[in-house]
Amino acid sequence: MRKFASYIIFTLLLAAIACACSDNIDIRQGYEFQVTHLPVPKKIKVGQTVEIRCQLERSGYFNGAVYRFR
Repeated sequence: MRKFASYIIFTLLLAAIACACSDNIDIRQGYEFQVTHLPVPKKIKVGQTVEIRCQLERSGYFNGAVYRFR
């Protein structure tokens, strides 16, 4: 009887381990984002410096995500 109980416990442990593993993990390394800018002045003279403000719009807030654009 004791040997039978140990087989049942062992089988239940194996079943629990097999069910605990999941293939539905979503690991992403690339995160979507958009770079938007304010309107640029239409009349710019040669040699004139103009500020172009850009804003990064993320698809979500993810811990440790780094966004780069050039």
